[in-house]
Amino acid sequence: MIGFRSLRWKLQSYYALLLLVALATTTALAIHYIRESERTANDSILREARHDVIPSLRNAEPADPSQWRQFEALDEGEGRFRSRGPGSMGKLGGPPPPPTEELDELLADDWFFGGYSFDGEPRRLSRNFPNDLEFEVPTEPRSGNILRDAGDYRLLLHREPWGAVLVIGYSKSSFAEGVWSRQFGVVVSSIAVLAVATALGWFLIGCSLRPIQAIRDAAAKVGAGELGSRISEDSQRDDEIGELSENLNQMFSRFEAMFERQKRFTSEASHELRTPISVILGYCQIALEKDRSPEEVQEAIQACRRAGIRMKNLTNDLLELARLESGEVEFEFSECAIRDVAEEAIELIEPVASEKEVILQVEIADATITGNSDRLWQVLVNLLNNSVRHTPAGKKITLRTALTDAYLEIEVSDEGEGIPEDALPHIFDRFYRVDSSRNRKTGGSGLGLAISKTIINAHKGTIEVESKLSQGSQFLIRLPVE
Repeated sequence: MIGFRSLRWKLQSYYALLLLVALATTTALAIHYIRESERTANDSILREARHDVIPSLRNAEPADPSQWRQFEALDEGEGRFRSRGPGSMGKLGGPPPPPTEELDELLADDWFFGGYSFDGEPRRLSRNFPNDLEFEVPTEPRSGNILRDAGDYRLLLHREPWGAVLVIGYSKSSFAEGVWSRQFGVVVSSIAVLAVATALGWFLIGCSLRPIQAIRDAAAKVGAGELGSRISEDSQRDDEIGELSENLNQMFSRFEAMFERQKRFTSEASHELRTPISVILGYCQIALEKDRSPEEVQEAIQACRRAGIRMKNLTNDLLELARLESGEVEFEFSECAIRDVAEEAIELIEPVASEKEVILQVEIADATITGNSDRLWQVLVNLLNNSVRHTPAGKKITLRTALTDAYLEIEVSDEGEGIPEDALPHIFDRFYRVDSSRNRKTGGSGLGLAISKTIINAHKGTIEVESKLSQGSQFLIRLPVE
């Protein structure tokens, strides 16, 4: 039952219905045309046969008695036509009898003919003249041809000036066989066309829906957990389905990357939290053991406190990053002076830099942009704090801003340890550390740069890094001015 509810069956049903309506209409019109064309053709034959039959109906004597079932004079009664001179032929006058072969052919083809007096009495009837023929004799005094249906018969009535009525006709049922054979041919042809077109439509619809089937299969695999599955792309397709396949493949790639990041995040977060928890549990065990001096107990409590603070900071960073990436935090943008933001960041970092004997150099250009000053201050503090951590005493850290036509550029550079080239693509990943033991020692959580990148992205800006080992690092932020 599912198959009959499929898109292919629905499209096939709609297509077959439209095709059936179109063919039925065309067939009906063709049948009507055949019927009317046959009727017109027979009417033409009636008119042509009049020239062969009327002379025989006018003559006084039959040329071939076997052609007639009844042959009586047509000059009886009032209004009879009389001969008008020695040149006229026969009792009623007129042309000589026509060849009997033409009349025989008409009789063989089931055509009949006859003559009636002016008051409607039959006088001359061909041997096949129907006994059940009933028709109204025209009363117009002038001559002429009248085509008329009389029951199952089609007639041509010719009124002679002297009153006699000449009849030529055929049985419509006798000619129906030819019409029906042609109509039956049209119906059979229509059925054949319907069958072939339906089969061809089924094939074409299947070909058209094959890419959609591939999309469905790939989506089912991704839904089942096979995140590496992709839709097989046809390089020749440049239509809407090709664009849909490309977009879905990109979406699947993003899903896979997000899932991998989530997996790595969960693993790294668990690892980061495990260390302070282990420290707390270990020192608590030491403090609970007997024969511990007050100094040892106090030292254990201090270690637990440091581990708790580290775990608190890590948890806060995790929550902030999750909120930033989920869009729960809505930044309030307003005009902010970059000089004020930079000076506040320098003011916070300067004591730490002085303690490490690191030189801070500031080159700030006056500029106002639309942004969130608190979040931009947080980014600058993260970058400056990282530089201070990894810059030896006596070396220099520079904070520089510059304004271009489209961007505000903020550069934080140092003369510190530098970052290995293979680590640069991952430097903004969560929990990524070039040297994990050194960063734990200095208290970093590995989330500062990830948070900074998320904040810059929210400002529709970019952040890049260049670095060489033992030569220092340079972080460059570009923020749109408008």
